[in-house]
Amino acid sequence: MPAFRFGRKTWKTVLDWLFPRYCLGCGAVGTLGCARCLAAVPMLSADAIGQIVGVDKAWAGFAYAQPLLKRLLRGWKYEGWHEAEPAIATLVDRWAVSHGAALVPEDVLAVPVPLHPLRHQERGFNQAETISAALAGTLELEHDAGALRRTRYNAPQARTHDRTAIGGTSLFVADPARVRGRVILLCDDVLTTGATAQEAATALKVAGAAKVLVFTLAWSGRRT
Repeated sequence: MPAFRFGRKTWKTVLDWLFPRYCLGCGAVGTLGCARCLAAVPMLSADAIGQIVGVDKAWAGFAYAQPLLKRLLRGWKYEGWHEAEPAIATLVDRWAVSHGAALVPEDVLAVPVPLHPLRHQERGFNQAETISAALAGTLELEHDAGALRRTRYNAPQARTHDRTAIGGTSLFVADPARVRGRVILLCDDVLTTGATAQEAATALKVAGAAKVLVFTLAWSGRRT
């Protein structure tokens, strides 16, 4: 009799049965963020962020202080909760349909804020790339995850108060062949001080980008 082997899908089914997911908002079984709770997270207005030096226009979907969103992002980004990705994608889609379709030009190139290769290796994925790909898919935009490259490995911005670790020297280099003359939609998960977006926008414009727009899923409400 041939030996029975568990495939990846079978193991996932067994683990889901043994350790069911619960909505972080209401406790409903089946997902880390149920449709009802995700729909209840209030969106920010289109002018909530204001002006960032070097950025032509910036938008954020939601306030980082929203408990459900904050827990999903932190778990996904720092604790490896890949099960949070569907909920994150749902929030990106909500903003894209409600606001993005009217605010974002059709000819923009969506570009994620990149991780340094060492950080990418540690984390196993780039959360900004997941967000930018989801946004580009919903809005039918071009997407290029390789147009911008991070040149310096530094501490995560959300976890440091050392300003020299965030700014002061160039963090990014953009590929002129991919961005010259283009309107860029720079995408990230959380906007805190705006320093990263400012440095990324500078690199893109040095490489010839015509304009740099910014979208972040969440905004901390804190600025320099």
